[in-house]
Amino acid sequence: MYITQPNNIINVTTYGGLFGYYLTGNAANISLYNSQLGIAIYGSGYINNLTTSTGSVDIYYNNSQGFINSLSSIIYNTKVNNTLYNYYAGISIIGTINGNITFINLPPATSYIVERIVASNRNIISTNNTFIPQGFGNYQLFYS
Repeated sequence: MYITQPNNIINVTTYGGLFGYYLTGNAANISLYNSQLGIAIYGSGYINNLTTSTGSVDIYYNNSQGFINSLSSIIYNTKVNNTLYNYYAGISIIGTINGNITFINLPPATSYIVERIVASNRNIISTNNTFIPQGFGNYQLFYS
């Protein structure tokens, strides 16, 4: 699926194939299984419930309201080494992903961290706005 104009894409599941997805705009309930080239997401729309099993994911995204996110209503901030970080955005990942994920057009800040949350355990996996997913989990970006 190749979408270059902002659209509302809802409830799409693909099995197999070569190219996967290239999406802009708003999307919800997007699933991709066993695509060779994976997913590329560009733009400023709201992406909700992205699932992928294999392939690569390249995401260059900006949006102050959220990002492929299922935890924004319960996560507001985090404290690391006595520094309070404010929640900015998150991505939920299921499956094995090969690729960097980069948050862009971020609010002005002195530092950023990405936490991986699985079963209520929180682990810092990046100290900037780019990270390599490390398996299943919710990855949350914070800034201070």
